[in-house]
Amino acid sequence: MPPVPLRRCIAARLLAAALVGGGGLPAFAGAPDRGAAEIAALLAHLGESTCAFERNGQWYSGSEGSAHLKRKWRQASLGGGDATAEQFIDSVASRSSETGQPYTVRCDQGGDSPAGQWLMRLLQQMRKAGQ
Repeated sequence: MPPVPLRRCIAARLLAAALVGGGGLPAFAGAPDRGAAEIAALLAHLGESTCAFERNGQWYSGSEGSAHLKRKWRQASLGGGDATAEQFIDSVASRSSETGQPYTVRCDQGGDSPAGQWLMRLLQQMRKAGQ
């Protein structure tokens, strides 16, 4: 299947998150705010990508990495409160809460990147495309 332009993917994900209240992400139940929609879009992009996700020395597919971060986000969100995408990236998606080791993302043409940096770049692209 040919890759879908990032701008179109991002717009569709943000719209879907806004319409369905987080689509399968129980931690985002209720009226979605901007942070929840952006987090859902980041996770969807990773999950649908051909990138690999490394945690604690083992590589996983992008969809497995996304699923892990979703579970971790649900656990972190049990106390309530609305988080921004930046808070999600910093507190949940950048490093292992068990070992403290940073997560890594490896994409076909981009090489290895710390997951936090990769997600921040993606967030910036999403916001720019949404303007």
